[in-house]
Amino acid sequence: MVYNTLFGFAGWSIIPDFATRHALTFFHRFYPNVFGVPHPSPGTPAYRQHYRYTFAMVVLGYLLYTLVEGSRSMEPNFYEILGVPPDVDENGLKLAFRQFAKRYHPDRPEVGPKGAAMFIAVRDAFEALKNPTVRFAYAMTLICIGGL
Repeated sequence: MVYNTLFGFAGWSIIPDFATRHALTFFHRFYPNVFGVPHPSPGTPAYRQHYRYTFAMVVLGYLLYTLVEGSRSMEPNFYEILGVPPDVDENGLKLAFRQFAKRYHPDRPEVGPKGAAMFIAVRDAFEALKNPTVRFAYAMTLICIGGL
């Protein structure tokens, strides 16, 4: 947890400036060949503009990387756990839970202790989704974070 916070702080405060400087140096190496004029000198308005554009690209790239990594590490949502679409009705929800319970109930000998934890998670998902108010709030949360 502490490492994630430190890496996040370093990632958003130190790395963009460092990466921008190196990317700008790389870009300016080819600038005369592409545009036919020498690259701008540091401190000039054109150099500052190049720096701003490069910094924006670096930050956007890092943001995209962060979003992709975050979405890859997200746990499955309740609908994915139950194997139903988000617009399923209450009967479909009950049917999906019953089918899951038949296969993975903790009382079955082949399920074991890991299966019990999974069954509890699915039961909690079912209990949350069968309440219309909680289901609506959960759906809005998923929409806000891009999970639906």
